[in-house]
Amino acid sequence: MRSPAAGRSRALLTIVLAMTLLVGGVGWLQLQQWQAVERSLAINRSDISWNYHQFELEYLKLLNQLKNTLREGRRNADMAELALRYQILASRFELLQQGDAGEQLRKQTELAPVVASLGRILAALDPYLGDDPLPFDANKLARMEPLLVGQLGKVRQLVLGSSVAQNHRTTEHLHVIREQLRTTTASSSMLALLVLGFAFMTLRQLRLAHQRNDELGTLHAEMSHRATHDAMTGLSNRDEFKRRLGLRLVSLRPQQAEDGVLFIDLDRFKMVNDACGHHAGDQLLREVGQLLSQSLNPDDTLARLGGDEFGVILHEHSQQQALRVAEQLCARLDGYRFVFSGQRFRIGASVGLVMLNGRWTSAGAVLQAADSARYVAKAMGSNRVHLYRESDCDIEAYRDQMHWMQRLDSALDQDQLRLYWQRIVPLREDQLARGIKGEVLLRLQEGEQLIGPQKLLQAAERFGMSSRVDCWVIGATLDWLEQHRSALDHVAELAINLSGQSVGDKAFHRFLINELERRHLPAGKLVFEITETAAIADIDASRTLIKTLQGLGVKVALDDFGSGMSSFGYLKNLPVDYLKIDSQFIRELAHDAYDQVAVQAICNVAKVTGKLTIAEGIEDATVEALLRDYAVDFGQGYHWHQPEPLDALLQAGVAAEPARPRLGHQEPGSGRIRP
Repeated sequence: MRSPAAGRSRALLTIVLAMTLLVGGVGWLQLQQWQAVERSLAINRSDISWNYHQFELEYLKLLNQLKNTLREGRRNADMAELALRYQILASRFELLQQGDAGEQLRKQTELAPVVASLGRILAALDPYLGDDPLPFDANKLARMEPLLVGQLGKVRQLVLGSSVAQNHRTTEHLHVIREQLRTTTASSSMLALLVLGFAFMTLRQLRLAHQRNDELGTLHAEMSHRATHDAMTGLSNRDEFKRRLGLRLVSLRPQQAEDGVLFIDLDRFKMVNDACGHHAGDQLLREVGQLLSQSLNPDDTLARLGGDEFGVILHEHSQQQALRVAEQLCARLDGYRFVFSGQRFRIGASVGLVMLNGRWTSAGAVLQAADSARYVAKAMGSNRVHLYRESDCDIEAYRDQMHWMQRLDSALDQDQLRLYWQRIVPLREDQLARGIKGEVLLRLQEGEQLIGPQKLLQAAERFGMSSRVDCWVIGATLDWLEQHRSALDHVAELAINLSGQSVGDKAFHRFLINELERRHLPAGKLVFEITETAAIADIDASRTLIKTLQGLGVKVALDDFGSGMSSFGYLKNLPVDYLKIDSQFIRELAHDAYDQVAVQAICNVAKVTGKLTIAEGIEDATVEALLRDYAVDFGQGYHWHQPEPLDALLQAGVAAEPARPRLGHQEPGSGRIRP
């Protein structure tokens, strides 16, 4: 590629050459013009002078011939010669009055009498010496001689006058030429200055153009770098990673060494972001990028795939070598401590590993497999590595959840979700005849098939869709309550589950409060169920949400109570209205002494703290009888009521023991909304 300096030198040489040719051309043209003028002057001057001198010479020859003719007497030859001289003289006289000589005579008005006098003399001679000369006549010829002699002075005057005029004309012509030369020289100088100015401007523009070209080259390189690199960390971005991965897939041969692909996900990145803000998260990503770069070989590829995810292509690594590198990276990240504003954080990472063994056909498939392996590693606990294999049960479980997530997303978009309900039955006499209590449940309607919520809600929780599902359930339930407001006097309470994700989501809190304030539903009609694990995960936020909901006339139940490690210790900080006993204590209640003691303890704590209890998952009369003995306030399960569409609540009657459906065993979790 030609350098900018070489281009500028070539342009300068071209400009100098052009200027030299231009100035030389102007000088050559001036010289040609001067020579042409000089030749013209010389020609004009010699022609005019020669005509006058020839006229004078012919005049003298005529006079001389006349004298000779008179001296020699009657001779026809002499008369013919005399006539010839006359005719030549007359011809010369006519030439003096034509062309440049004639123009000069007309300008010299002082010579007009001379010309007129000579014209009369020639006119007087014409009858004797014209085209048909008369015979020799000595008398007439003798009279002609003094006339001709008398005009010699005028002929001389005419020649001298013409010479003076010619010299004057030449002087004027030379003056004009000098003025023209001055003008031409000035024009040439101006033209040269313009050429110099043009050359200067051209060089300046060339310099600016090359400077601009350099800037554009730099900008192009910068834009190319931005297109293939992550602005945050300076590492390759996802597109560049996929491009390089695709090239490796094309170049790999079955006999060559394998490549390993790592999918790295930081385990506690969200904790840093939540505690210190996004600025700290950005700094963490940069430091992790540097740490990973220092741990890899120069020919390996490291990229930030997005968020807190990184990708690595290990060039020519066996499976054992790739596993060792992945474990070393995990160890380094586990030992790394991120410090920000005086706070120290342990990070760690989950790593999925895929080996490129020649059977992969696309970079997208490799990344999807590596992401699946990474998910399994994260599910097994912090700071783990999982190697992808075709027949991997954990990978299949992940793919199954991905499948259900897609079905759930489609159901939300295409309005395929349906609201069901299940009765909550009073178990104590003082709770009878207070109206129907029930819990809102969720089902997926696909054609004629009705699908329970267990897999849907597991996928929603895994892929962060729980709040979206909760918003749909709440909106649909409140719409139904408003639509049937006048027909729901027999309904005492209707419970709606909130997912753990929604409990910690401030945006969801605002949505829920706005919906409740906008609907103006009767106080005490709604109960929101919050799982115990979600409540104690952020007890301050949970307590604030509970008090806000209660201030709007809504009750709150602590769901799955007893499943947490410190249930009783946290209970005094959560002002809930109900304790909903976890079904794990109910299923084997009739045969398990531990479950019996746990349920009795929960009932005693609820009585002391002034809270009502609800047991869920009841399937037979034996368990019902035990719960009545333990003074549990309410029960729920297939023992009394099989879930049915929410519209059936409009015709439901108030009864202590509704008709039991003919159903053998309740599928665990099939009747619950647990986003």
